Formats: sequence, C-alpha cells, structure tokens
Amino acid sequence: MSVVEDIRVAPISVSLAHNVGVSKDELASASGVPRERLERGAELTYEDGMAIYAALERLTGDPYVGLHVGAGFRMDQLGVVGPAIAHAADLHAGLEVLVRLVRLVIRHAQLELAHEPGEGGLLYTMPELRTRHGVDIIFAAALTAARESTDRYLVPTTIDFQIDEPPEPKVYDRFFGVRPRWGQPDCRLFFSEADLALPMRGADPSLVALLTDHAPELVWGGDPGGPRVSSLESAFRAALDEGEPTLSATARHLGVSERTLQRRLREHETTFGDLRAELLCKHAKELLRDEDLTIDEIASRLGYGKRSAFDRAFRRWTGATPAAYRAAATSGD
Repeated sequence: MSVVEDIRVAPISVSLAHNVGVSKDELASASGVPRERLERGAELTYEDGMAIYAALERLTGDPYVGLHVGAGFRMDQLGVVGPAIAHAADLHAGLEVLVRLVRLVIRHAQLELAHEPGEGGLLYTMPELRTRHGVDIIFAAALTAARESTDRYLVPTTIDFQIDEPPEPKVYDRFFGVRPRWGQPDCRLFFSEADLALPMRGADPSLVALLTDHAPELVWGGDPGGPRVSSLESAFRAALDEGEPTLSATARHLGVSERTLQRRLREHETTFGDLRAELLCKHAKELLRDEDLTIDEIASRLGYGKRSAFDRAFRRWTGATPAAYRAAATSGD
C-alpha cells in the first residue's frame, strides 16, 4: 500500500471549513463525500481530502482557500489540538505537541520537528504535488497558533514549499511576513532559536500531559478504553517499516506517550510484547502467501537478522515452520 492510500484524516478537521463560511452540508454536496462521513468517528481517505479541497475552492472562488482556512484557525478548533499547543511551556514544546497531534488528525502525515543551525520548526513532505491547500492549512494554522500563544507577531526565518510559485505569491508574503521559497525539496516552517524559546502565555505542562494522554479518543471519538485495533496495528507496521518496531516508535506513530500506550494495553489485559508477537505473526502469514518473496526476505522485512531466528519465532507462534505454513497456505491457490 502506498503512503497516499494509507493516509486517513479525522473528520474533526472538516470544522476548519467554517473559517471560510462553508458548512458541512455545503461541503458534502459539493465534494461528493457523504455528510455522515464528515461526522466525528468516521475516517476520511486521502482522496476524500482532495475532493474536499477542490470543493472548498469551488464554493469560495478562492484559489488560496487553504491559506485562508489556516489563517482563520482558532484555538478552540480541532478539539484537543489548540489547547494542548497553547498550554505548552514554550514555542518549541508547542510545535512538538503539534507534530504529535497532527499525526492523529492526519494518520501517516509526513510531518516532523527539525533543526538547522540557529533555527528549527516544522518539516513536512507532501505525499503528492497535486494541490497546495493541505500544507497551506497546516503551516498557516501553525503560525496563527504560535502568534496567538506567544502574543508576538512571529515571522518565520524560513518558509519553503514544494509546490511551484503561485500566480499571486504576495498573498503568502503578506501572511507569513517573509517571502517563501518555492519548488523546494520539502516544506519548512522554521523559527529562530530565540523565538522557539518564547514562553506560551498559558504554559501548563501538566495540563498538556493530560490532554495528550486522552488525545486519541478526543480526536477520533473512539473507544475511551483504548486505541482502536486498526490504528494500533497501523502504527506498529509503520514503526516496523522504519526498522524500529518498539514501544517507543509505535507510540510515536500512534500519537500518544509510551506511558499512555502501556496503560491502555494493561487495561486490555495485554502487553506490548504480546501485541508485538501477535502482529508480527499476522504480518508474517500475509507475507508467506506471497510466493514472490523468499523466506529470507520475509525474515529481513520482519526485523530478523537471521532466517533461523525467524524460523524459531514462527514455530513458537504457530507450531509450524514458515516453509510448512507457506506450503499449506498456498496449496489450494
């Protein structure tokens, strides 16, 4: 599955359409995305997002609607996201929170916190160069939140976009306070080290910890007892793809702290070790049905340095060797 196909967006993000005077009913009608899928608790696909961006542009007649949606961001929108940023200790901590929570609102978003000499901030890689609206919303909303939370008219040190320069670049110059660079390898919203150290007006780290602990159910409206299985499995596989199927990496992809993930697993009477074995076994069975892959290749994909170690683990999980399982599973194909 490609990155684009795997992206899922929380419908809570649709609330930002109100910033440009578009209701959910109007958005559903214009985009073709059913009204019920725009409600809390559902999932929107990447293509749903593209249809929504196109509908927003048609409804408003504004080719820069993403920038204006983000610029109108209010701290009470997107559920827990705004308050968690506003109560961080300083701007750097606020951006860390933003990255974690954006990964909840947009699963598999290629957003991270990055640093260069004298500056740092958001680094974003667009999954496709189809439209500028998505990154415009993220960066404009982030800058709006930073300005409001620090009570300063912050001007980024660097603002880069992967998209080519638009017909009216001065729209961006005016909002960001600096001229962006267009057609760059990635998208960047960086601030000076001095600005990153600015305290937030509502600094309360203990409240941030509470908000982020409960962020998954607040954003997705899921089972308050724990993360949804599909989300947890997706987070584990993302960590596995990076070669780091650990508790820390899985929690990071899920958008929660290690402590929160451990607590949720305890509530479901399991451990990360048990979960890891279950998901590795499930993934191994899927891969073994693909006869184009050798068992050595499968072992490597699952993080085993030696085929013998994978054989022992698979026999422990299933009572059979990978070769015997493959033979039985593919005999009727």
